[in-house]
Amino acid sequence: MTETPQTTSFDHLADERHVLLTTFRRDGTPVPTPVWLVVVDGVLYTSTGVDTGKVKRIRNNPAVTVAACDIRGRVHGPSYAARARLVEGAEGARIHQVKSKPYRLARLVDLYEKLIRRHTIVGIVVEPGL
Repeated sequence: MTETPQTTSFDHLADERHVLLTTFRRDGTPVPTPVWLVVVDGVLYTSTGVDTGKVKRIRNNPAVTVAACDIRGRVHGPSYAARARLVEGAEGARIHQVKSKPYRLARLVDLYEKLIRRHTIVGIVVEPGL
């Protein structure tokens, strides 16, 4: 098994449009998901619906990996070990708003989420290292 490199900041991912956020099931199986992101002060922020699989997996195990990728999840950089935490309520909504601002498609997805799926949004804060 290869060792995942460590980093102290995700500033080098600030120009990326997507990252592959890999969460882990209870049995240790990795589940990679491409996500939109925003990097502020070396910390990666993203958001998703509160009832998604990645939220459930982060609640059970905050250890994740992050790698630069394209929209289809094809990785084009190293994968870094990180720790994720969930942020709900007003702070989670603010993270979601900041993350969605640079992405036009994200605004359409937001509209779909609000009108059709009607589920709560949760922010995900991904900090370097374990």
